[in-house]
Amino acid sequence: MRTTLLCLLLAFGARADETPALQLSGGLTFSVPVKNMATATAFYRDVLGLKPTESSEHWTEFATHTGALTIGLSLADKDTPAGAGSWMTFGVKDMAAALATLRKGEARIVGEVQTIPGLVKLATFLDPDGNRFKLYQLLQAQGAALPKLGALGYTGAVVVAHSTTDMKAAQAWYTKHLGFRLFFNLDQMGWAEMGTPLPGISFGLMTSTEKPAAGGPTLIWEVADIAAERAKLEKHGVRFVGETATIPDKVKLATFLDADQNRLRLAQSLKSAGSGQDTKDKE
Repeated sequence: MRTTLLCLLLAFGARADETPALQLSGGLTFSVPVKNMATATAFYRDVLGLKPTESSEHWTEFATHTGALTIGLSLADKDTPAGAGSWMTFGVKDMAAALATLRKGEARIVGEVQTIPGLVKLATFLDPDGNRFKLYQLLQAQGAALPKLGALGYTGAVVVAHSTTDMKAAQAWYTKHLGFRLFFNLDQMGWAEMGTPLPGISFGLMTSTEKPAAGGPTLIWEVADIAAERAKLEKHGVRFVGETATIPDKVKLATFLDADQNRLRLAQSLKSAGSGQDTKDKE
């Protein structure tokens, strides 16, 4: 999938070195609301093979195989339904400047900026489809980078997908306000994929006739052998939603649920490893 995306990036002429609308600091946290911290921690640690980097009663954070991405488990309120949805949290260098940029556009800022003295500033905003995002600004120096991790056969690419009722408007919004760049459109599938300023992380848009619940992205992990990785997860009692889907000559997809019914997805590219180089040579 990554090879395919890179050659499509070249074909569409997107420039990865352009300055994004927000000055991202290079961190991305995928936040997942959970009901039982111990159960959820065991799933992400033992089943997905992620390493906890900090842990408390209300928050547990994991390093992932993609250096820019971490996953955080947040203890949900008692009234939060299972699988209510997750959101991406972007690290920014200057919270005030980032919010000022968003306010100039169509982003709705939710509530006030939270400050945890000596640690972090936090802010929440919504995209036009009601998908929830958070921003964070560290108030202390970051620690050393952790090694790449993963119990599954990860290849190092992650796509976070959101639903949209207006594909063109959504693409324009993410390009203008977050600095994403279009890789490609698959109109017949209602799918578009965009590059982000963060290495190894892409962003997908899925056409939907209904407004998504606030904060409903799906984290998509690319793997080399989807059948083998699915078998590993099923041995751990992980529940998959339906059969593995195949889009001929493009990709295989399998959706599974964590303990809180949050959706995750495996993807295996059906493009040959050399196809990207061939395309690149022709450009």
